[in-house]
Amino acid sequence: DHCRKAHDADNKFGSHAGSVAIKLPNDELFDNDQVARLKNEYTVSRHLSQCAAVRSAISETELRGVPAIVLEWAPGITLGKWISCFHSNMQSPVITEKVYPSILSKDDMSTILNLAWNISKAIADIHDAGVVHNNLTAENIIVDDSNKHTSVSVKIIGLGSASFQNNSNEKLQMIKKDLTSLGFIFFEMFTGQYPFQAKGETTLLSPNQLIFELTCKVPLVIAKILLRIMEIGGYNHSHHSARELGNDLYSVITDLASIMSSCYTQVPLGQLEITENKLYGRGSHTMELMNVCQGIGINGPSKITLISGYSGEGKSVIVKYVEEMLKETDVYFISGKFYQLQQAGPLPAINAALAEFCGHIISQGWQNILDTRKAIMKEINN
Repeated sequence: DHCRKAHDADNKFGSHAGSVAIKLPNDELFDNDQVARLKNEYTVSRHLSQCAAVRSAISETELRGVPAIVLEWAPGITLGKWISCFHSNMQSPVITEKVYPSILSKDDMSTILNLAWNISKAIADIHDAGVVHNNLTAENIIVDDSNKHTSVSVKIIGLGSASFQNNSNEKLQMIKKDLTSLGFIFFEMFTGQYPFQAKGETTLLSPNQLIFELTCKVPLVIAKILLRIMEIGGYNHSHHSARELGNDLYSVITDLASIMSSCYTQVPLGQLEITENKLYGRGSHTMELMNVCQGIGINGPSKITLISGYSGEGKSVIVKYVEEMLKETDVYFISGKFYQLQQAGPLPAINAALAEFCGHIISQGWQNILDTRKAIMKEINN
């Protein structure tokens, strides 16, 4: 849907603030779904007329034959824009001992926490009125912090997908969905980054990435609250309502000085410090394969070593690891892999290993090819 601002100085639309928001379909070739969303937003907004966090619905109308709704104008900027501006202008963070992105300063933490608390209260008011939003994003929240003498004002917009709560089981699931969306929004507020792989996508970053980004920026007590409502890293929802979430945030706000004093040397979680080029938990297998390779060149029958195991167990990793260890020795290390789709062909893994060997020989020049051919013919003749 498309929304534009219209001045209403002569009170043509019945505005109380002097301006209105006129919302209509994005294009002239609108469909029934777009019209239904507009009508739904108007109906829900009328139902929430006593909720301060929602714009007043003024009227349903048509503009040059296009259906539209008129809402009270909400001054401010989208939360998405607020996040972008805030993180580009925020104070220098606390420097920690580790070479990690640093914990936010106490003032910045307080600003974000208070805004998150206000947003939680706004959603709680909507839920208490029997409505769930179903499409909470940073673009559907308007933030007005222009008046420095009062607290930040928050308006929840984009109610086209909102619905009324029905039976209790459905109600809990719908509220949980809104709370999870709040978790994603709060993650973005505290870190300045999307919790998804890219803007507009729905695929989350890995749990380790999310935990790491959070614990780089916020104390663990705040990180745990967000991880619970996002249900990340084994944490489960412990909040049954936005009101409970708001109460937890308020508890952090009132004890922020103490919480911040103990987090300056906090080590971010979710990122393992693993030594490069080291294979863990496969020492015996690696040693066994190395012992086989040590026997190369010793008189005796030719041998082929087979490594068995289920798909995904790390057989190829062991082979590559041993190959790296033997690079400095005077041997050719060749290997081939059996693939299920190649089982109809004769000896595919052996063929692959020999093809790899031929590739080694050819890459070393014509003289090496001649020497290798001579050595092979000598062995055959013997």
